[in-house]
Parts: sequence; C-alpha cells; structure tokens
Amino acid sequence: SRASCMTDLTPPEEGGSRSAMMANGLRSPADPSDSIRTPKGAEPPKRKASTNASERMKADLMKKRKKGKLPPHATEAMKEWWDANSSWPYPTELEKKRLLDQTDLDINQLNNWFINQRKRHWNGKGPS
Repeated sequence: SRASCMTDLTPPEEGGSRSAMMANGLRSPADPSDSIRTPKGAEPPKRKASTNASERMKADLMKKRKKGKLPPHATEAMKEWWDANSSWPYPTELEKKRLLDQTDLDINQLNNWFINQRKRHWNGKGPS
C-alpha cells in the first residue's frame, strides 16, 4: 500500500523518527542548529525590516501626491510673459532661462505650465 511506502515525517518530540526526517532533508523543530546562540544576558540580534521592491512600491502608492498650485509670483511672471507674447506663446531657451531665474521653478514645471496654458487659452493661430 502507498501508506507503507511513505516515510515517517513526524517530529521526534511527537513520536516520529529524527533519522527519517533528516533523510528527507527536513530538520526537526527542536534541532539545536536552528537556534541562534547568544551569550547569556545578551539580546538576540534584531532582524532588519523587509525592504523588498513590492513593499516599497506599495508605500509609494499609499503616499498622497502633493497637488498644488505654483507660487503666485511664478504664475504672475509667466502670465506677464504670456500676455506680451500671446500671438506665439513659445518661449525661446533664453526666455525660459530668464523665467526660471525669476520664478525659482524647475524646467518641467515651466514647460508644463506653458503646455497647459496653450491648451486652455490659445487659439493656435500663429503669426502670419
């Protein structure tokens, strides 16, 4: 019968055979090599918190993304440029540099503001 072929994997403290468990690559829960040896009075080493990629990704998704308005002084400076150049609202690299210095924004914020402004407020007719 199939049951007679099976090896006894019951731990020794429950009446099983330790040698049968060892032969199958298993160690009994009471195996002394599984315990962490620490000097008397010393605390066992602390395990590091798990920092696997899926946990980091989950934490990132749980964070609320800060969605806010740009500083008023920055918006005013860009609107002034927009009003002065509304027939062709594409700042040159030099104009972008000046606006960046004036507004303390990063290049992505500046570019995104102009992209959104053109989509929302420009009729798309360039200089003729």
